[in-house]
Amino acid sequence: KMKKLKKDITSDEITKKIDDHIAEAKKFGIQGTPGFILNGIPVRGAYPAEYFDQLISKLVEEDKLVL
Repeated sequence: KMKKLKKDITSDEITKKIDDHIAEAKKFGIQGTPGFILNGIPVRGAYPAEYFDQLISKLVEEDKLVL
């Protein structure tokens, strides 16, 4: 596992993924962890699972998310 980690740390593919994620987070004003983007809605900070359940239910009700 350490071999894979050493390889991935210097991988251009992994570096690009990380850079893409950082750019997307900045676009939504997320500057730290934890941070989530749920169907275009930024969620900054730590929230209980129930918060996400409510958010997902609301998106489904508004036809903005199909499960």
